[in-house]
Amino acid sequence: FLENGKPDYTFGDGGLVLNPYPTHLSNLAVSTRPHRSMTQPTSNTAIGPNGEIIMAGWMSIFRYDPDGKLDLSFNGSGSINVDFVIHAVGASADGAITVVGSSSVGFSPQNEGIVARFKADGTPDNSFGTSGITRIRIDEADTVFSGLLLREDGSTFVTGSLDRTPNDVWGNGRRGVLAAFNGNGWPN
Repeated sequence: FLENGKPDYTFGDGGLVLNPYPTHLSNLAVSTRPHRSMTQPTSNTAIGPNGEIIMAGWMSIFRYDPDGKLDLSFNGSGSINVDFVIHAVGASADGAITVVGSSSVGFSPQNEGIVARFKADGTPDNSFGTSGITRIRIDEADTVFSGLLLREDGSTFVTGSLDRTPNDVWGNGRRGVLAAFNGNGWPN
């Protein structure tokens, strides 16, 4: 939208960009802080250091140019598919993209919390975790990371939940999680 609230018809296709794959629309939100603030809360949409628009959801990350066109310099296709569910995304000043989410472990109903980082070109940041990904299950419980806070030094805070009794409809084993990770992706 333009500053006056009218649609910007030069953005995307007549003012609209439709993601080719589904995202978690219930979680889709954009932070109101400027992209230069490293301590901003994040969601399924982030703004990169050069105005790129990053959308993440389900098992995909998309990057668009500021004019709404798919950025083909990102992984050669403008998107990345991953083997875990993404719940939040953030972009750092160097263009790196960090996502958090969860993944099933084999046929077990227990999830691992996931923190992953990709370089600005869309390749995994191999200096982060194991091949760009940290997978963790807290107290051997079902673990889901759903929120992300990037810090200037590359470290992150993540929020989420763990559930020691995932089949309990009353949630007696459910607890909130706040975890800190160093810039290399390992727990602090």
